[in-house]
Amino acid sequence: MLRHIKDYLSTHQGLNFFDVFPIVLFAFIFIFVIIYTFGISKKHVDEMKDFPLNDQNDIDYGKKE
Repeated sequence: MLRHIKDYLSTHQGLNFFDVFPIVLFAFIFIFVIIYTFGISKKHVDEMKDFPLNDQNDIDYGKKE
């Protein structure tokens, strides 16, 4: 895969910013998401996985008891 990218970049005539920028942007975002995913704490994951189902977070939309 990397060989194909290197071949493309070396043989492509008139390589400009708009050819390289999307690849570099995707790589940075992908690496950031991987680092963030492995960096978050187990406690935070446990709190967020039940967040939509937790009764303490329900909003009362004008219901009168």
